[in-house]
Amino acid sequence: MRTKHGIMAAIAAFAATVAAVPLSVYAALPDGYAQLDWVESDGTAYINTGVVPTQTMEFTFKFQPETQQAWKGAFGSYADESSLTTRIIFNNTSSTSFRVYHLSRAGGAGVIFDNVVSGLGQPIEGYLNHSYARLNNVEHSLSAETGTATSAPMKLGRSAGAGTSRQKIFYFKITEGSTLLRDFVPARRKSDSAIGFYDQANSVFYGKAEASGAFTAGPSLDGKLIVSGEPAAYGIPSPGYGTHDDIGAGDSFDVSCPAAYTNYTTATIWYCTGWTLYDNDGTLKSSGPETSFTYVHPTPAAYRRLEWHWETDAGATAASERAFVFVNKGTSSYWHTATHCVLALPVEFPDGASSATLAVSGRKYSTSYANITTSQFTLTLPAATSTETENVYDLTLTFDDSGATIRTARLGLIRGYDTTTMGSTRCLASITQRNWSRVKGR
Repeated sequence: MRTKHGIMAAIAAFAATVAAVPLSVYAALPDGYAQLDWVESDGTAYINTGVVPTQTMEFTFKFQPETQQAWKGAFGSYADESSLTTRIIFNNTSSTSFRVYHLSRAGGAGVIFDNVVSGLGQPIEGYLNHSYARLNNVEHSLSAETGTATSAPMKLGRSAGAGTSRQKIFYFKITEGSTLLRDFVPARRKSDSAIGFYDQANSVFYGKAEASGAFTAGPSLDGKLIVSGEPAAYGIPSPGYGTHDDIGAGDSFDVSCPAAYTNYTTATIWYCTGWTLYDNDGTLKSSGPETSFTYVHPTPAAYRRLEWHWETDAGATAASERAFVFVNKGTSSYWHTATHCVLALPVEFPDGASSATLAVSGRKYSTSYANITTSQFTLTLPAATSTETENVYDLTLTFDDSGATIRTARLGLIRGYDTTTMGSTRCLASITQRNWSRVKGR
């Protein structure tokens, strides 16, 4: 959908455009170039895009201000105060609001976007055309102005003249109608290590303009592995969730993910069902059902995303197995272990009994439940979210039969277990100070 009139049409166009340009998009650059995550301008370094803005052009971009200087920005086509210009600049001395122009008078106020970010060092992703602009979650319509349009081409890296507003630039696109005029991604030319932007629309590398300042290179996307989780980042994999940079071609190392993860807040168990490996275009490169394997970075080096997959049984809760407690009808001397704070306790009534009372006691904890009349009782204990909150509980069921039958069990509730050290999970001593030195299995 193209945007010519109306803010709703512009919103739809922005959404469609951004969907086509994901964050840290991996570009299949020629062999002589390495894509970078970003290029930072010192405020004076720039490239000349060679494109003079018109009313029919649209701009899609992502940048991140690192320092602030009044009336400076990441890109612009400023010529003089009387010409109509296109640019995004700081709103005077503010580091959280900006002024946006698209062929509006440079000496005018532009359209002010307040509270785009909470401060410096935060990314701004946006879209701009002649009638509408969006910076992160801030949206405004733009009004057309009459006058002499600028004859200055758009510069990327600075907005007007010399300045000291440092900006990281992640990508910058210019389109007109159905034509992609420029598609800039940060890049390093390998032959001479020049830092600049590669235009995928025209297969041209742009180094910084002569006599301008300095570009600083961000990490190479070719050496990047992103670890993610689906539907969410459960457990603690190795390497951890997030971005891992500077991985060389052919580098290999072990990767792993826990077999299970317990969400103590919702009392839900999630199970790791395997992994998939993608390039940044979303093309599947490989996959497997295991929770550990040896990862080998591609040659030549290229961006990869490792996604661990998690599933849970529909409606399942993290309730401990019935066999964990009250394993016989007498007094049990066994120590049972649970990693979940929700316990499904079986209640087997002796002859003549119709109800029971459950007493629970642990280190700095005690409670009781009366008039239990069902064959299963759900007990929720304080979650063992850290080593300090692990505990050992004595459970006592007292029935109302003529003999006042009593059944007991002892249960250790632990934070979790390490699959690499099964059989040596630590648990705290009970309130009677009897040590539970080693816990087998879970």
